[in-house]
Amino acid sequence: MLSSVAYSAALLSFVFSVNAVVIDQSSYSSSTIISRDIVVIGGGSSGTYAAVHLKRAGYSVAVVEKESRLGGHVDTFHDPATGGTFDYGVVAFLNTSIVRLLWFLWRGPHCICRC
Repeated sequence: MLSSVAYSAALLSFVFSVNAVVIDQSSYSSSTIISRDIVVIGGGSSGTYAAVHLKRAGYSVAVVEKESRLGGHVDTFHDPATGGTFDYGVVAFLNTSIVRLLWFLWRGPHCICRC
C-alpha cells in the first residue's frame, strides 16, 4: 500500500501530465461558468479522496458527480414492501491513518464540501 505522501506525489505527477483543455467561454453566460484548476470526474471514494488531497495541495477543485450525493457505488436500498433499508457498496472502512485523515478533512474544521 502506498503511503499518503507517495500517493499524493503519484497523483500530482498524473495531473501535471494531462494537457489542459481551453474552452471558448464567450459561448456561455458568465453565471454558468465555474473556473477551477482541476475538475475531478466522479464523487466516489477515489474522486473524493483525490479532491481532498488536491485541495490541500493548494488547487481549486470542482467535483462533477451525476448523483445528488457523494459516495459512488455506496448507497442504501429502500425496500418499498417492508420499509426496511440495506446499505451496500463499501463493506468496511479499515481503521487506517489515511481513512481517518480523509474523514477529518471532509468533516473537519476546514470542510471543503457543502455538508
